[in-house]
Amino acid sequence: MITTEPFIWDKNYDNLEQVRPYLADYAAMRDAGAFYNDDFKGKIPGVAGSPNEDTAIYMLSCLWRIEGETEEIAHAINDGYREIASSEKHEARYAEVIVYRPGHYCGGTGRIDRYTDARIRFDLQGFPVAVVSKGKRKGVSVKGAKVLAR
Repeated sequence: MITTEPFIWDKNYDNLEQVRPYLADYAAMRDAGAFYNDDFKGKIPGVAGSPNEDTAIYMLSCLWRIEGETEEIAHAINDGYREIASSEKHEARYAEVIVYRPGHYCGGTGRIDRYTDARIRFDLQGFPVAVVSKGKRKGVSVKGAKVLAR
């Protein structure tokens, strides 16, 4: 999809939707091997030549990664993972656990960690607080993260 509407930045780095019209062109260039900001400079219709071209490319990078993470989590759910939001147990064992920490900011993205044969520990209210890998006593905090397991 080629968008020729010129990019006008609204001075809000958190509003990634303002660069969505250019995402298809950006993604096609990423698929073709472009990686560094300079690889995109002057090549995205509507963004090329804009006074805020660097900002748009930076924001496109962030949006592209967020879309990829969202897709990866959707695939996991389709593959049989389910969100573990609460439990009446103190601890539960799962064959596979995914911990997704969205924590997005421009120029960086969330984090997806995978654990096999792991235990999920729950607090007194039943919310997941830690994932403990097999053979370990101490776990990794999952407060504020999305926890999926199967």
